[in-house]
Amino acid sequence: MATILPRRTIKEIIYGMEGSFVPENAADLDVVIQYSFSGEGGGDYYVTVKDQKVAIHEGVHPTPTLTFITSAEDYIMMDSGELDGVKAFFARKLKVQGDTKLAAKLPKIFKPREI
Repeated sequence: MATILPRRTIKEIIYGMEGSFVPENAADLDVVIQYSFSGEGGGDYYVTVKDQKVAIHEGVHPTPTLTFITSAEDYIMMDSGELDGVKAFFARKLKVQGDTKLAAKLPKIFKPREI
């Protein structure tokens, strides 16, 4: 059974990526990851990873490498462990556009949240 973690806001989740970044696992990456959240508490954010550094930005990047589109509520549920990301994808609650190989690398680039 999955561990359920306390819920965070979208802003807390996205800006929390800075603290979970693992630079040594991002060697040679120069990517932009766009997040587009609909609904209450949503918004647009993008994360740049370059030179083993991460930066968080609010807004829409014109040419992201990878884009995630989902509702704020569903993403918050994925972050807390209430909703599995793969199940969300197959249920069409999460859309992924662009470099899907990069999507598979993200758990190594950003360590998963723990209690």
